[in-house]
Amino acid sequence: MGIQEISFFVAGTPRPQGSKHAFRHRSTGKIVLVESAGQALKKWRDLIESQALLQSQIDSAVVVDLGFFFARPKSHWGRGVDTSGSLRRGAPIYPTGRPDVDKLCRAVLDSISCICGNDSRVVDLRARKHYATDSPGVQVRMRAV
Repeated sequence: MGIQEISFFVAGTPRPQGSKHAFRHRSTGKIVLVESAGQALKKWRDLIESQALLQSQIDSAVVVDLGFFFARPKSHWGRGVDTSGSLRRGAPIYPTGRPDVDKLCRAVLDSISCICGNDSRVVDLRARKHYATDSPGVQVRMRAV
């Protein structure tokens, strides 16, 4: 039946997957979906997929837990001799700005489909954004249910 639980970390700056836009093709009249994706997103998805390809497959419904870790901005750190290297008072605990967590998830789920066959098999999803204590990236945990 395969491995029932998979966990791996992908180092790098988490990138969101943009929205899809529909338009009608001029010559054919067919509706075409175009996804806004830059080079940074492509590289991020390639990193995730390369790690996912090293994992075993899960042939059932899956629960996915994603932890996104971001580097803190320099403005969060204290200045001067006494506070050098320490977090300044009032620095936020969680990254509440962009990118949106749902778009971060979309990029990861589309990249790990080689593990579960299709991201439609995800029946439960939990995602969180954190500031990294080590390196930025995403922690992926998948469990068969």
